[in-house]
Amino acid sequence: MRRAAQTVLVIAFLSTVSSAQIDKEKSLSEPQVQAVIQAIEDEIYDYSYQGKFADIGESVAAHDSTRVPAYFKPALEAGEGWVIYKLAPYGEVIRSFYINGDGTATLEGDPEIGFPATQPNMLTIYMDDEKVCHLRGAWSKNYFEVMFHPSAERIHEAGERQKKRVGFSALLAGPALLFATKTGPELYRNEEFGIAVSAPTGALLCPTLENEHDHGPIFILGPAQAKACDDVEGNRTIVVFAGYNAAEVSKRLDDFLKWICANVANGRCRPAPSGLQITGLPSKAARVNHSDGWIDIIVVTQAGKPDPNFDASVPLINYDLRLHTKARFLDEDLRIFRAVLATIRLSPDQTTPKEKSPPEQPRD
Repeated sequence: MRRAAQTVLVIAFLSTVSSAQIDKEKSLSEPQVQAVIQAIEDEIYDYSYQGKFADIGESVAAHDSTRVPAYFKPALEAGEGWVIYKLAPYGEVIRSFYINGDGTATLEGDPEIGFPATQPNMLTIYMDDEKVCHLRGAWSKNYFEVMFHPSAERIHEAGERQKKRVGFSALLAGPALLFATKTGPELYRNEEFGIAVSAPTGALLCPTLENEHDHGPIFILGPAQAKACDDVEGNRTIVVFAGYNAAEVSKRLDDFLKWICANVANGRCRPAPSGLQITGLPSKAARVNHSDGWIDIIVVTQAGKPDPNFDASVPLINYDLRLHTKARFLDEDLRIFRAVLATIRLSPDQTTPKEKSPPEQPRD
């Protein structure tokens, strides 16, 4: 089933690229194209997808590889670009990317949660076929190459670059991390709320208690032992909490932020540090200062197919991400928090749950 509203917005943005617009925007350079191609190839090797490309692209017998076309929007807008290509085993995808300060490129969208129609980075099957054909014809055509038997050195290099780009390497982290619901201190996944996020380096991922509904991960920052998970408010933490959007007082994003400030952080919303947002989703942020020296930095967002039995105009799930720290650690911990915001993936299942609960306070 196609999600018409989202698809129309994406197509309208991507398909109206005139020469005048390209002049106003920043043209995509050849080194930038090559940086994106390297990111595409690195991701394929990092997830060991190369064997899935046997029937895709043009065979290059001399290299034991295949050449696969990639179609680039010819200009960057606000530093963001777009590319269409086939990514086995998913199918053809349209993805945004940005160029890092060191010249490398980072692809948006997370293969581990697929490319659903609810995200800007999606399978092109969710888009109008004629529009996709139009984009392929209007955009510049390049090729990336997938080696079926890359060297161990090439794979290792890909994994190291992926760690710098997105915070973790699927291959170097170990294959078990790709399939477990929650595994060790490296990667957290929650299928109910569509959360996928890697643990910050050096952080402790708290286990979910045996009879407790899992609403999201808790990361303890700094040197800590497992007992620190019993005192979340007494430690430096990053908490991600998801709950069904089922209360009038918090169904809109602005109201949800105020509700979190008042009922979870127990304070008044103040202006947050600049630039705090979750990629691809509407976001609001605030800061709460406490008299005992603790500081809460809060970012909220919403996602998921609306529940018509509640309110068909609002997303299904509310997410709040909260950094809990003290002034002397604020700069250090804020850098970690920004990295979590940049790499977390929120893509809830599009079915409406049979049972919903009102917003809940994160466990303590």
